[in-house]
Amino acid sequence: MSPDRDRRYSPPNSEVQTSGDPWVYLKRPTERRFDPKLEYQAYTTFLSVRPGRTMDVLSLSDRIYDSQLRGQTYPEAVQGYLDLALRLSNIHLPVQQRNGTRSVPVLNGIISNLSSSLAIEYAEKITEDQIQQLTHQMDLTLRGDEWSEWFHPKINVLLYKLESCRGINEWLDYFSKLPVEVLDADVLRESADKVFANSRDLRGYGVKTSFFKSPLFLPSGFVFHFIDPEMVADMRQVKIDPPLAWVSIGPVPKEELHVDTESSSRKRNFTSTRFIVKNISSIFSLNNDGEFHLSPNDQIPLKRVFEEKGIGDAYEMWRLFMLSRFFDLTRRADIVDSIPSIDEEEMAIVGEIDASKSILPWAKKKKVKLEANRFKRLVVPRAKPQEEPNDSGEEKVRRFVDRHMVTWFVRPLPKGYHATERAIEYAREHDVLLYEGETIVRSHWRGSDKGKPKLPVKASFRRDGQKIKK
Repeated sequence: MSPDRDRRYSPPNSEVQTSGDPWVYLKRPTERRFDPKLEYQAYTTFLSVRPGRTMDVLSLSDRIYDSQLRGQTYPEAVQGYLDLALRLSNIHLPVQQRNGTRSVPVLNGIISNLSSSLAIEYAEKITEDQIQQLTHQMDLTLRGDEWSEWFHPKINVLLYKLESCRGINEWLDYFSKLPVEVLDADVLRESADKVFANSRDLRGYGVKTSFFKSPLFLPSGFVFHFIDPEMVADMRQVKIDPPLAWVSIGPVPKEELHVDTESSSRKRNFTSTRFIVKNISSIFSLNNDGEFHLSPNDQIPLKRVFEEKGIGDAYEMWRLFMLSRFFDLTRRADIVDSIPSIDEEEMAIVGEIDASKSILPWAKKKKVKLEANRFKRLVVPRAKPQEEPNDSGEEKVRRFVDRHMVTWFVRPLPKGYHATERAIEYAREHDVLLYEGETIVRSHWRGSDKGKPKLPVKASFRRDGQKIKK
């Protein structure tokens, strides 16, 4: 079978202009055909969507981007992105008419991946005036016909990611200047995978919404925020697999950490969602695969931004530290108190960096070499199953968690297990694509009180055998 080339996406009255041509800064999008083999692969990918079947969307997205957009000028790339979105939608249209909406998340995923790749390549090349022009163009699409309005969420998502990548690049400019050399990156990745697997499989509840300083990875005055999406946003409005946590960089929050959900027009039942936190421009997500991603609804790993800066190995060290933090923020306080401190290790590395600096201005700067073996003390206790407290009669210490509704989420199954028919049906009802070896957990209540989420607190990690005072 091949894509039906005689069918096109054509909203009612698409030729009627309600307020003149809104395409001022960009040309009115037209279909951009690409490699027939890739078009056919896109079509068969849409057609073959089944619950429990893995879809290679990232590889397909990369091949489309590399062949159609990479290396062009910024205006050409943005125009091409919209043209490709239209072409992909037209390829998908006959599949949707045949099979309903179950393949829509795959279409949206490919378009989202294209926008992320575009943002990574051009975030540092564009000017503030170009950002403002694209913002104005997005606003104008809502004043035109329904055809133009269809492109509003595509531009909205692209703007969000351009702004986010600009913020991430500013952070990485600082990060890349650290005089450290990360060795054994592959070993660090394996260690981080073990910590994440243990955190994911044994966690009792969502990540504690909190913030913490990081003397190794952040400049003075900034903190990392760990945000539980279930506690601060209604994820039921967004039909995506909820991330395990949002991570952001910003100042110490001085008020309730609230996430606003901004959605585009719903006139034709399409919507695009942005998650906005006050005073924070960059939010990336920790997804169920243990990777940090540019956004919750695409598959582009954050590591690509590190690689653009030439610090791909440093990402593996940062990921290990952040997943170790994730472990601590999802475990009981007594367990966290009994294992080596992450803050202690960061401060030790900072001390070595300071000691390596020469007071002679002409002296060659020495890099601190960081081998994987030095992090074993952090990894081992966080990668092995935790024993329950002994039966000495001591009362168990548990971190208090507000009672809150946890929406459905996807979790991995043990090797050789498969989702039940009930789980597959539940996933289908919520437009969720289950991959091989995954199941869906139904919505449920968690915690012990029905109060509102509390203000974000400073995360308490052990240092020198004591808790850090808030």
